[in-house]
Formats: sequence, C-alpha cells, structure tokens
Amino acid sequence: MSASRALGLTTILALAGCLHGTDDTTLPAPPVVATIASVPTAPTGSAPVADRSGGGAAVGIEAGAGAGAAPPSVSTSTEPVRTSAERLCGAVEAEQVGSLHGSGLVELSGLAASRTQPGVIWAVQDSGNDPQLFALGLDGADLGVVTVEGADNRDWEDIAAGPDGMLYIADIGDNAERRPEVVIQVVAEPAVEPGAPARLAASTPVVRSILVRYPDGPHDAEALVHDPLSGHLFVITKSLAGEGLVFRVVASLDGSPVQADEVGRLHLGFFQAVTGGDISADGSTIVVRTYTDVLVWDRAAGSGVAEALAAEPCVAVGPPDAQGEAITVLSDGSGYVTSSEGAQAPVWLVRRT
Repeated sequence: MSASRALGLTTILALAGCLHGTDDTTLPAPPVVATIASVPTAPTGSAPVADRSGGGAAVGIEAGAGAGAAPPSVSTSTEPVRTSAERLCGAVEAEQVGSLHGSGLVELSGLAASRTQPGVIWAVQDSGNDPQLFALGLDGADLGVVTVEGADNRDWEDIAAGPDGMLYIADIGDNAERRPEVVIQVVAEPAVEPGAPARLAASTPVVRSILVRYPDGPHDAEALVHDPLSGHLFVITKSLAGEGLVFRVVASLDGSPVQADEVGRLHLGFFQAVTGGDISADGSTIVVRTYTDVLVWDRAAGSGVAEALAAEPCVAVGPPDAQGEAITVLSDGSGYVTSSEGAQAPVWLVRRT
C-alpha cells in the first residue's frame, strides 16, 4: 500500500488534534431479526482517528453549499431530523429517485452522504478500478470524479464521512481471506462547487493510511462505519452464513499498524451477508445493508456502537435490488439512500414523510 501524503499544515494540525478522543461510549433499540454477542475488550491505549471539539462542534473543512438541484422528491434541507429506527423502519416504500447514469459507476461498493456539504453523496468502486471518488447528487446525478493520489484500489468496499470533513475509504475487501493487513485511506473531503456542471478538484492526496490487522487472521469485509461521537471506526465482516464480526479500529498515534478489537458478532441468518453500513450524523442510529435487507438499530444516549448492536434491529424497507451493495443515512437524518452494482443501477430513497 502506498504511503500517506501531506495535505498542508492546517490539515496536519487538525488531524493531530483529532487524535485525542473519547472512548466508544455516548447513544434502546426496538425489536426484530438479528442478534449480536458482545465481546468485552480492554483499552488499547490508542486514540480515535477523529473527534469533535468542545460542545460538539466539528473540526476540519467548513460546510459547503449544496451541489446541484435535486428532484422534488429529494430533500436537501440542512435542518436535522431526529433519526430513529422507528422512523426509518416506519417508511412504507422505497422510491427510485434516479440512477447511476453518466458517472462511470458500474461496480458500486460504498456510499457516504457528506456531513459538511448538503446534497452531496460520495461513492467508490471495488477492485480492478482506479482509485477514484465519485461525487453524486442525492438522485445519483454525476457531479464529478476525483482521483485519490497516493492510494491503490486493491479492493475498496465502503466509504464513510466524518463530521470533521474527512472521508474514510475502506480498502478492506479480501474474498480469498489472504491479506495480512488491510488499509483505511483518509482524505480531506473535496469541495463541490455548485453549478452546471458542478466544479471540484481533479485530485486529492491521502492524508493518512491506517493499516489494520485482525487478531484472528484475515477476513473479508464490505462495511465501514465512522462513529461521530467517539471518532472510532468499525468494520463489519462479510459471510454468506450471515455472521458478521464487528471490529473496532482505533488509529495509532505514530501511524504504525493497529490491531482491530473484536467487540461483537452479528448473527443475521443464511445469505444475510453484510455489504455496507452507516451511522447517522447525530450518532443515534446505525444501519446495515445486506444483499436483500436493511437493518436498523437505535443507540441509547451514553452507549457505544457495540452496545447498540447487541439489541435486536428492526427491518426497514429493502429496495428490489438483486444485490444491494451500499447504503448511507442522509445528513439531515430524514432517511437513507441505497443502490447496487451495475450500469445505471437505480438509486433508492427510503424515508418516512
């Protein structure tokens, strides 16, 4: 894997400040389908990748304007909606709001709604493709492509957005389960300037590479979530048997490889392989995508991600995709967007109005 590249004094200082974070505790979950066995872990002595400064204010890139017009059915409001499993699972249908047309996205593997630029969603493709970020509108409209300098796309499987203006690219795919370590590439979120067409930089450098080793050997995984409350990253492994191991990743202070901590296990049932995940911007709701379903957990105030996943999720509306691959909660918390692989794959919006 290629080494991290510097992005300037401001970003370096921001990252340095982010290394002093809190533990993974901070937001009951309603009934339904999966179970997770919590695994107690000892403190690692490491620090989170990102955190929020004093009163919850985000650090990093300032919020930008929305990127392009969205269809009438898609809200680009910045007014937060209190997200909950009841709200997301209470939606009655999935609405197709567009498709992945004109973007070159054929092997979609991850989606992340920007936490700093309302109306922008970031997407990645998996192995065999160039190391590129795709900026999309909420309807899947092509807003531009950014090359990630200093990174290889060995098998990018998901992407997460932090409140600090950073994007976390999960190079964690390992179908043969042979990789001794995987990597999470951290980049500053490119600014998307509205217009027709939208304008954004042609490239962005890697700020940091987080090398990750699992305590029990290689795993295949396709889901990465960034907890906005603790700053920790969580990887959920993929298995057709329906068992997903939940690993917490806490970046080291010196940039050395880190060993992920197993903090739980999802038992979802046969063929419920985890293909994507996300946490709402307020940290209160966790969503996990499988090939066929969308599972949603509430997170009680003061609790960690592993605690939340130890409860039963509710099952939200799953779009009629043959192979659901990616999911993200909208930045305003009103619903989620999901899509799948394939040329002009439909983009689905699910929300309770």
